[in-house]
Amino acid sequence: MKGILHLHENENETPTKCYCYTTANEFIIKSQVIEQNSKIRSIKFKQIYNVFPIISNNKNCFEIKLITNDSLILSADSFCEMQKWVIALLDDPQPNDISFDSFEIIGIISSNMKSCIRYVKRNGKEYAIKSVAKCRYAAGKNSSKVICERNSLMRIKCPYIIKLYATFQTNEFYNFVIEYAEKGNLKQVMKYSDISIYQKKLYLFEIAVALNELHKLGIIHRDLKPEHILISKTGHIKLTDFTNSVDTSSVDYKQVESLSNYTSPEIILGIEVDYSTDWWSFGVIAYELIIGNVPFKGASTRLTNDLIVNGTHKIPSMMEYATSNFLNHLLTKNPENRFTYDEIINSEFFQNFSEEKALKCQYKPEFIPPSQNIAELDQFSYSLEYPRSFSIDNDIHGFSWDAAESFENSTSICFECDNP
Repeated sequence: MKGILHLHENENETPTKCYCYTTANEFIIKSQVIEQNSKIRSIKFKQIYNVFPIISNNKNCFEIKLITNDSLILSADSFCEMQKWVIALLDDPQPNDISFDSFEIIGIISSNMKSCIRYVKRNGKEYAIKSVAKCRYAAGKNSSKVICERNSLMRIKCPYIIKLYATFQTNEFYNFVIEYAEKGNLKQVMKYSDISIYQKKLYLFEIAVALNELHKLGIIHRDLKPEHILISKTGHIKLTDFTNSVDTSSVDYKQVESLSNYTSPEIILGIEVDYSTDWWSFGVIAYELIIGNVPFKGASTRLTNDLIVNGTHKIPSMMEYATSNFLNHLLTKNPENRFTYDEIINSEFFQNFSEEKALKCQYKPEFIPPSQNIAELDQFSYSLEYPRSFSIDNDIHGFSWDAAESFENSTSICFECDNP
């Protein structure tokens, strides 16, 4: 991480413009970019106790607290840049003492050969723990994806995006302690035939708001699908699974771990993507919610990919214009011609919805699916069988993190729309 920051040494003085960067083990502050010996300060990561934004002002400031009780205040040129610096300086945090022993493990919500979601409790509060198998990152390959997912979740505060409480690692897994959404996911909800058009539009509007909050932070999800949209206890959506997410400052926009019926043409073609790739996936979900099936599906993954890139979706002839126009502008092959967020929320399709009201969770869901039966959860432990040649000693230095006060003092239902 490198760039321009402003050092606030005295409240009544103009801050000093500095060139700052991180190395493997320290944070360097220089007064000018061109002078090699203009170092103001060098701070070892192990000296940093905490880093956090200063919310009380509008100057994109953040504070670095040191173990010596000293502190520094710096500011960035934008809110997004400030957040990136906070995360970068937290990439080597003090280890926490969280482990599986910190929780009562009730059962396994879902699992496959790559990951597992456990339903757990701690001090009477409900959480989920997503465990990602380290064997996916042998010899450190793609381990940056784990950090990217953690950092994305650390930066986000949105009522429609799953909350991260802590991360920790064991010999086998990288673990994410996240908010528990007890009503399943949107794929399961789609099985119900009596969902009103209002409810479908509400799901879609909340998804759009969640994606826009991601995009404002420079994050592209890249793997949006119904299975990654959870439903909270009050019936609102919770966007989750940032395994394939990417920060727009990343050099790798192309590599995505898996493809699906919701993958955009540009990802399949392996070309550089932008925020519009999420709006394609959003369009596929909208099509499925409204019409009842995905627009492109072949007999194999290869045929499905060919249809996504070269095929034409079909709109029922009796469909009202506002809906057909909405879907057509989302399922446009050329990303430049695809609806943007502003065009989506201001479309005739969403004429009775307001972004301001949605962000305040003022729309009440008409349908709340039944909770998952805890008694039906798999009670067996989850483990993986590794090849004999595979070493599970694949720790990521600085991966463990917890939200401190928010983790200890809040419930898993943490946003306004989920308060009773």
